[in-house]
This record gives sequence, structure tokens and C-alpha cells, in this order.
Amino acid sequence: MCGLVNFSRAKFRFAFACCLAGSGAIVAAEGPSGIARLDSPSSAPGTNREVIAVNDFEAKGIAQTDADLITEQIRSQIVGQHRVSVMERSMMAQILREQGFQQSGGCDTADCQVQVGRLLGVGNLVVGSIGKVGRIYMLNAKLVDVTTGEVMQSITETCEGSIEDLLRNTTGAVAKQITHLLIKKQSGILTVQTVPSGSVVKVGNVQVGIAPYLDSLVDPGSTFVEVSQPDWKTQSKPVSITKGQLTNLEIQMDRSDEWIAAQKRAISQKKFTQRLILGVSGAGAIGLGAYFHHMKSQEDRKTDGYVAAYNSAQTQADFDAARSQVSTHEDYASKDAEYRNICWAVGGILLASISLTYAF
Repeated sequence: MCGLVNFSRAKFRFAFACCLAGSGAIVAAEGPSGIARLDSPSSAPGTNREVIAVNDFEAKGIAQTDADLITEQIRSQIVGQHRVSVMERSMMAQILREQGFQQSGGCDTADCQVQVGRLLGVGNLVVGSIGKVGRIYMLNAKLVDVTTGEVMQSITETCEGSIEDLLRNTTGAVAKQITHLLIKKQSGILTVQTVPSGSVVKVGNVQVGIAPYLDSLVDPGSTFVEVSQPDWKTQSKPVSITKGQLTNLEIQMDRSDEWIAAQKRAISQKKFTQRLILGVSGAGAIGLGAYFHHMKSQEDRKTDGYVAAYNSAQTQADFDAARSQVSTHEDYASKDAEYRNICWAVGGILLASISLTYAF
């Protein structure tokens, strides 16, 4: 690294301990070699930060100094990521030297990688190589679980152009993939489903999406989930997120008080309109029946008059004329009575129907 300052052994130990403490690690008692070691190989106690080391990538077809610079670029870009702490190259070299570790080649065997990781006191080690074929550079990186020796992920990125292009355009992608896997390893999974779907989901006051919602990178610990949707009550539920486990939250939404009140108002308005229509229609039908009743009364009086004329007729012609008029007005009176009865029956039914609107 450019601009490194040479420290005495005592000053180096002090700087190393302070750096680890600043990244969330707890410094343990010194080992036989006098170098402070991390108590936890995977993460700093009391934090959610994953502690890793990035071993110098092996150079294949390029200068080792170029490979070292690219490795350092990857380290610095991982450091800038959330929840990951990276051991500095100078500290790694000092610890391995103090432990008497002699690395030859690219440390590409599982035994070598596990040994390096355990000596450094980290849970994960990044190893890899950088090669060149023609104008194409290839960057290979592997994330190794020091505890199991398992390769958690193998990453390959290529870049056509110069070594500068590789440095600018490829290291960021590699660092991002490594960081994503590390965060996923120490995160919990949260799913949120609501009935009905489409609710806005907030986790710890931060809006994160729409239900149904899935997040595989949730920080472990206790938090709360809030769901909201227009016309439905906002609900908040406490959740406990555990590393590596799925937390599934299913929420049945309830209608909001405002929506219920609006529905009641709409129903009330609808019933009022129904009663008004029934009342007006019923009154109209009864009024029309009263009209036909009046018309029948007039026809009855006319009939009575022609009956009197029939009884006082002196000639056959007067007799026949009076009888014809009596028959005609009796028919009119009969039809008026029929129409009156129909209108009054319909009016009665319509007015009686008003009471049904109070029951249903």
C-alpha cells in the first residue's frame, strides 16, 4: 500500500488493536506470538458486521504488483459496504509472519485457505487469481468459509482492454457480489403477506415495498412491521428476525372506521332515496285511485239521472234512449271502480313497502 508507515512492534500492536475495535471486533488476550487475536471468527460480538480477510490474488500472466493493487482495490470497495469489516493487508502479513506461516504459490488448496483464515482469526477468506489471455483480463475470486473449508461462492469477471479498465470496471462488481453473500449469510429472511394484497410495507419506519413482500437481507434482531392500505386499518406487528431463518408474517386487514362510516352513510342515503320513491309513488297511486273514485261517483249520478228518465219515458224512442244511456254510464262507472281499486291496492303495497326498508 502506498504511503505505509513503518511501526515498531509495540506501536503496531496498539494500532492493530485499535483498528479491530473500530470495526466492531473485540480483542482477546495475546497468543503465544504476542499478536492480538479475534475472539469470534465470523463476526464482531455485539454487532452485525462480518469480519473477513482478502488474501493477495495470484498473478497469472500479469505482474504480481498489479495483482496486489487490484486486490487492495477489492479490499477498499468491500470496506465501503454495509455490515462488513475487512482486515488490512499489512495486519494480515504481520500476523502470518508472527505465526511462522510460509505461503508459497497462490494458496489455492482448501487446507491452505482454512489454515490462513484460522491464523488470521476470521470466519471468511477471499482468495483468487488475476490472469490475462490476449486483451482479455480474467478475475477469479472465491469466498471460503474458514470453519468448514467450503467454497461459498466462486466469482468470475472478465474485462477486455487494459489493466486500468479491469481496475475501474471489474473490481466493484466482484466486491459487490462478495458483500451480498456475506450479508445474506448473517441476515434473516422476512416475508409479509396481507389479505387483501397490495398493502404498503414498512420495516422499522422505512417503507420497503408492497405486499406480498420478500426480503432475504434483513438485519437480525427485534423490529416491527407496519402495513397500510387505503380504506383499511393500519396495523403494526412486532417481529423477531433470526439469522438464517425465515420469518413469515400473515396479516388479515380490517376495514377502517372511516370506510365503515362512509358505507353506513351510503346505505342510509340509499334507503332514504328508496323510501322517498316508494312514498311518492304510493301517494301518487292513491291519489290516482281517488280520481277514479270521483269519476265513478259522477258516472253513478249520471246513471241515476238516466234511470229517472227511463222511468218517466212516454214513448218507445225515449224509453230506448234512456235505457242505452243507463247501460253506457254503468259500464263507465264499473271501469272507474276497477281502476280505483287497482290504484289503491298498488298505493297500499308501495306505502307498506317503506316499512321493509327499516328491516333490511
